Amino acid sequence: MPSRGYIAGKPVSRWEADSDNIDIEYKNLDKPLQQHHPCPQCLIARKGIIIKGTIVLAVFLFGLIIGYLVRRNIHEEYIAPSIKQQYEGIQQDYDPAIRDELQARVTHVGNFEDSLHMLTSSIRMTATHNAITVLAYIKAWWKTFNFDSVTVKNYTVMLSYPNYTAFGENHVAIKGANNSTIFETRTNNSNLHPDISPFSAFSHSGNVLGDVVYCNFGRRQDYVWLSENGVKTEGFIHVIRYGKIHPSNKIKLAEEHGAAGVILYPDPAEYCAPSSNSPATPDTSSGSSSSSTQGHSGSNSYDDNGTTPAGSGISWWLQGDMVPSEHVRYWLTGDPSTPDYPALPGVPRSVSPEGSQPHIPVYPISYNDAHILMQNLGGNSTPADFHGGLNVPYKSGPGYIAPWDKHKVELSVSNVELYREIYNVLAIIRGKYEKDHYVVIGAHMDAWGYGGVDAGTSYAVIMDLARTFHDQFNQGWRPRRTIIFAFWDASKFGHIGAYEWTQEFEKQLSSGGVAYIDIDSAIRGNHSFYAESNPLLYDVIMQAAMSVPWRGEGGKGADGKQRSVFDIWKERGKRSVYKPDQPWINNPTGDGDHSPFLYRLGMSSLLTAFTYDLESYPELPTYPAHNTLQDDMSYVLNIDPGYILHSALVQVLCDIVLRLADSAIIPMDVTHYSDMMVQAYNRVRPDIVTHLGPYDAGMLLYVSSKKFYLLKFAISNFTEAADKFQASVSAQNKSQLKEFDVLEINDKLIRLSRAFIYEGNLLHYGQYRNVLMAPHPFNLNEAVTFPGLTLEDDHRPLQESDLSSFRRELVILVVAIRRARDILLDDFGPDMERSEF
Repeated sequence: MPSRGYIAGKPVSRWEADSDNIDIEYKNLDKPLQQHHPCPQCLIARKGIIIKGTIVLAVFLFGLIIGYLVRRNIHEEYIAPSIKQQYEGIQQDYDPAIRDELQARVTHVGNFEDSLHMLTSSIRMTATHNAITVLAYIKAWWKTFNFDSVTVKNYTVMLSYPNYTAFGENHVAIKGANNSTIFETRTNNSNLHPDISPFSAFSHSGNVLGDVVYCNFGRRQDYVWLSENGVKTEGFIHVIRYGKIHPSNKIKLAEEHGAAGVILYPDPAEYCAPSSNSPATPDTSSGSSSSSTQGHSGSNSYDDNGTTPAGSGISWWLQGDMVPSEHVRYWLTGDPSTPDYPALPGVPRSVSPEGSQPHIPVYPISYNDAHILMQNLGGNSTPADFHGGLNVPYKSGPGYIAPWDKHKVELSVSNVELYREIYNVLAIIRGKYEKDHYVVIGAHMDAWGYGGVDAGTSYAVIMDLARTFHDQFNQGWRPRRTIIFAFWDASKFGHIGAYEWTQEFEKQLSSGGVAYIDIDSAIRGNHSFYAESNPLLYDVIMQAAMSVPWRGEGGKGADGKQRSVFDIWKERGKRSVYKPDQPWINNPTGDGDHSPFLYRLGMSSLLTAFTYDLESYPELPTYPAHNTLQDDMSYVLNIDPGYILHSALVQVLCDIVLRLADSAIIPMDVTHYSDMMVQAYNRVRPDIVTHLGPYDAGMLLYVSSKKFYLLKFAISNFTEAADKFQASVSAQNKSQLKEFDVLEINDKLIRLSRAFIYEGNLLHYGQYRNVLMAPHPFNLNEAVTFPGLTLEDDHRPLQESDLSSFRRELVILVVAIRRARDILLDDFGPDMERSEF
């Protein structure tokens, strides 16, 4: 009998052999063993086995051969092209036909109108409901496009807001006897919208009661004049007008000179149209500006430079009740609580570095209110440079004349600093051959008010630019390099969104960032085209401007031929200081979303726009309504009613982006760096000699010595290398170049601008790293070449103690220029005597 658990026919495993469940064929045990003898058919059986084996072997060998042939064909079809891409020629290059297709798609002006209307229909202060709604809309809209990806990067950052729970605490007032209020400033439009009151972001909170002293633009030389003429500034409230230098630089200098607080205002001399009439007496009886305000002159037209159509009834100049808002941070490194690293969730927070923000209250007012505040000032008479466009004597103070001599001014500021979530929205088209090389196009959408020009026009331009490239992408085109469209949040608070993103992706951008294209205040006027750039991209901008016809007034030349944007730019704009036959391209302004890309990473950057007549109005900081409630959609339509400028700018940008993203060899001209360096050298040495004082023998000796001329030799060597490199690139026959050759050239072009990045602390501006160009150490609005060797424009005699700092900055700069030269030549440089430094 079988044992328990036996299942007949079940195979026996090794594990079951050790158990009771053993499968044994018991029926065979019942038969006796039989003796076997050779079978007569054995030979036949053996022969069959051999035949069958032979057939199996033949089938196996046949399958092996077929498999080999198939695999060889697959390799020829899919692997060989990859090898050819590297060894047999350029696979993709800039194509003017694609440019024409892109530009031809920019025809629907309704897109600009829709974008402007959507963005300017509400106030969009960072991290408020309206701003978040717009960012969500951008993401949803870009999701409908066929981009490779649309992402949102969020950061938790510290922002500054007025304390809305303490309504009325932010103001300037004149107090009389018994603390009675003689006058109080209006927030905006007769206080109709207290929720959008103007303020100075990151101002210190506080309440100050005392006398005021007028300090002109708040520059160092203004304080020097006050000091030399016996005007005390310590312990008083300083009244300073906007212009000349960035507001943060004004506040920092005021704090250094003992200010108890600062009141900022826009003076009609800078913000109203020039007039032959006497200085204006603004209307202070109502919220609207007076027709007698300087610059209106009985008309609201702006025909003298073509910015406002005659008879439009809307002034391009600033109205008397408008108040500009600005941030007044001293130190721009993104989020104040996470300097030099991204404000990602869970990262440690720190107190803002000492000296990064004001310790005194700061508040902006309109020029209508400034007129009342200043009309009875006492003190000294001031020079002509201190006089503006108000009908007041511009006395220095401190204090008032009788019968106001007992009156005091109250400055009250109640701001709060809060942690808020901000969001950057990015859309990406990945490159076909150079995925790790990036062309970034960015704009911001936040604003202090309705933001018509800033940031409405920029928003309209980048949205249509993205749509245009999306349409081309849908036709089967893919860029050679990766294109990234980006919207930055919290730009008005010191470009925090752009800083945080570059800090998070610093390594990728440092090695692969080709260029950053900033779109900011895109349509400021309609007089001329305008550009800012570092030198490598000059040619790209000019070539793109040549590709777009000018559709405005003067579009046809005397010969009847169509003129280009470049032609109008060259005719109406300033001329280049390097090449007088070319239009002027400014250095990038210091305070912008390009700052972290250019000044910290060394990534080439540019900005294009249409602007007003810069030569006729050199004192105007920017378009007059900037950062005020006056800057709305009607203000934009006053400048560009038919969206001709919007369309032209998108077309110019189409060509710029395509050239940078598709050109086999990145279109950069390194010789323009030489022009910039030579001009900067010719400026620096005379400036230093001019500032030498009676005890600066050491500095004079140093400036005149071989050590200073090391800079001249370094520039000369770089110029020689740049000329040689550019000539070599220009002589290349692209039909004979391989992809490896192209990548080698492009690698040098990308690394060249990184040669000027210094990781240590630099004199004057420790938050920046670029030793070739950076914001002016004493004016954030201005970018300068050789910032470490730049002197403050105050004619302060240099001291012997300045020698060591100057020498250090000079050595850092010389080494950087030598590194740039070595990158171009693939050389480790000529020997330098150890004693030279």
